[in-house]
Amino acid sequence: MNGVTDGEIRAQFPEVSDFIPRQLQCGGFTIYAYAIDGLVSGGDMSEYILKPITEHLRAETMAELYDKALHGAVYNSVAEPCEDLRTVFKKLVNGFCVVLFPEVGAIAFEIKTGVNRGPDAPEVENTVKGPKDAFVETIRINTSLLRRHLRTPDLRIFAATVGRRSMTNVAVVWIDGVTNDELVAKMKKRLAEIDVDALISPSAVEEYVTGS
Repeated sequence: MNGVTDGEIRAQFPEVSDFIPRQLQCGGFTIYAYAIDGLVSGGDMSEYILKPITEHLRAETMAELYDKALHGAVYNSVAEPCEDLRTVFKKLVNGFCVVLFPEVGAIAFEIKTGVNRGPDAPEVENTVKGPKDAFVETIRINTSLLRRHLRTPDLRIFAATVGRRSMTNVAVVWIDGVTNDELVAKMKKRLAEIDVDALISPSAVEEYVTGS
């Protein structure tokens, strides 16, 4: 795990609006924290992980700092060492906060959050089989629903705001390596070209991006 760097972790989530990277100072050492917004509790992450590490944890070396964080200095029910880069990505998409101690290792702390309520079945889109989730919540809860169904670090989420007055949050979502890059670029371009006062319904977005 010693060879994993901050750059390698960030490189896995380019243009991902729900990826949260943080650079922190801890007793003269620089460490990094990462999480996926919507899958973790931001309040718990700050209060029970980042605050104890940055304010109370002190050590002579980075290795000692890592060891203290792993063995009880951070009061969290689940604290697991990440063996490699793949494990880091797996933990992130499953609702963990990962703290990287450069050249030493990374620790995954479980602080996952749940959906506020059970999503309703779609009212304007009929589905015969499969989950009946509807995107009727905030944009971040909606993207977290996608993350829970597609637990892959290759899921990309590009956020945009449409509507001069409504300032509606929308997102382009795709799987890197599966979706055609030209199609992704086309969707981003068409969203950027929407020039209206308000964007109220999903059908209005569909009209603009499909040309129908």
